[in-house]
Amino acid sequence: MEIRKTGILLRKLRDSFKDVARIKDSLQAYIIPHNDGHLNEYISARDERLAFISGFTGSYGTAIVTETKAVLWTDGRYTLQARSQMDDNWSLFTEGLADSPTQSGWLVGELSGGRGQATQFETSPKNQHFRI
Repeated sequence: MEIRKTGILLRKLRDSFKDVARIKDSLQAYIIPHNDGHLNEYISARDERLAFISGFTGSYGTAIVTETKAVLWTDGRYTLQARSQMDDNWSLFTEGLADSPTQSGWLVGELSGGRGQATQFETSPKNQHFRI
């Protein structure tokens, strides 16, 4: 299985964090869930945002990209697959393990300065919208 090179994609996404022509306030993080506008787990190819940005093609996961880090959370079914599909730009956490932080806990530790995070609200469950 070929590993997707994500350095250029991540740089472009991070550059958009500060693009005031497109967003009102600069961002510190962008959340990319694996689902579509109907919150389906199994989605069409056009909705594979997580696979596009990370290379991970499993049916469950959420990525968070900050100005300096790219992190993916998935469950134990996909840990080996994620490790084999993602390049060195990414860190991996397995949900439910004692040494893996929650997404919201990780964000609280990473974000500072009063700026927020963004997600595509139409593709994110309400419980993935964090107040930081």
